[in-house]
Amino acid sequence: MPSATKKGKSSKQSQRPKPRADLYDLLVYWSEDDQCFLAEAPALKGCKTHGDSVEEAAKNGRQCVELWLDVAHEDGDFIPVPPARYSGTVTLRLPSSLHAKVSRQASIEGVSLNQWIASCLAEKHGGARAL
Repeated sequence: MPSATKKGKSSKQSQRPKPRADLYDLLVYWSEDDQCFLAEAPALKGCKTHGDSVEEAAKNGRQCVELWLDVAHEDGDFIPVPPARYSGTVTLRLPSSLHAKVSRQASIEGVSLNQWIASCLAEKHGGARAL
């Protein structure tokens, strides 16, 4: 029979490694209702804090994530897996006729095919800002 820890959870649950806090996304945004910047980790339910500036909210947010993970780990609670990280590499198969067409367009515009595709995607999803 497994030994019990506080709250009747098995000791096996508390032995699992705690994920690194920096692996969790942190969103920082202005809240009109609260008249301050809010910082939240969407993957960690209820992990939210605030600050008077973006920098302060981000700093408080990182501390909040660390504390959230500490408490969940100590209590043996479920900790969501950190969100996937993306490499920025996409393999794309195109019909040869489309490949030729977009390659010609990229050449006309004086950019690589990768730059041309990235530019089209950026324009479609929020303007010419960095992805």
